[in-house]
Amino acid sequence: IRVETKKSTGEVVKKERKVEVKAILVLSHLPRTLTGGIIAHESMHCWLKLAGYPLNLDSRVEEGLCQLAAMLWLDAQPPARRDRDPMAEKTNELSEYFKWRIANNAPTEYLEGYQLARRAYDRVGLQRLLQHVRQTGAFPELQMY
Repeated sequence: IRVETKKSTGEVVKKERKVEVKAILVLSHLPRTLTGGIIAHESMHCWLKLAGYPLNLDSRVEEGLCQLAAMLWLDAQPPARRDRDPMAEKTNELSEYFKWRIANNAPTEYLEGYQLARRAYDRVGLQRLLQHVRQTGAFPELQMY
């Protein structure tokens, strides 16, 4: 990844930085929906680094995008069916709880980041949101669009 930084003198310093991901570790025996949400969240961290996004993203921006990825994955999951899952009702309740936790009851930087990311996503869509973050390192001001 090519990184450009500006010194206080105004001089631009260009550096190459190798970024790699060796593994994503997730505990075993977690519910499927929780495991999927964790993998979506952690995969977004990896993708942001590997795709050349600023390495010093504000934690609210990075965690917000990762929480958004988890929520989008959870939203895309079909409800469990009783004929295939004897615990379907509990599985569906658990999935709704995980979504509620992301949207309402996460640690501060995750919650604030998710809320900002979600508003921007709802307004401009995923592609424009990611493009803006790549260019600026911040969420778009919603009045811009």
